[in-house]
Amino acid sequence: MPETIRVLIAEDQSLVRGALVALLETEPDINVVAECATGTEVAGLVAKHGVDVALLDIEMPRMDGFEVLNLVRHHDMHQYMPIIMITSRTG
Repeated sequence: MPETIRVLIAEDQSLVRGALVALLETEPDINVVAECATGTEVAGLVAKHGVDVALLDIEMPRMDGFEVLNLVRHHDMHQYMPIIMITSRTG
């Protein structure tokens, strides 16, 4: 049986976040273990839930996706955790 991939989704728009959760949860080997609306919540959730992959919105309140990326990469033990940057903005 394949190992389950633990995913965190950080997206400030609840409709987009909910759609991503619903889409990813259809995959049997993916489990969304945490979700949040601000970048400031990410580091604590990564540590608490043992996240394997993080999906970070580029534009979030209080701390954007790039700031979160730098925080996780340089100040945390999760230096090698894959991070996927996402955005719902166009243009």
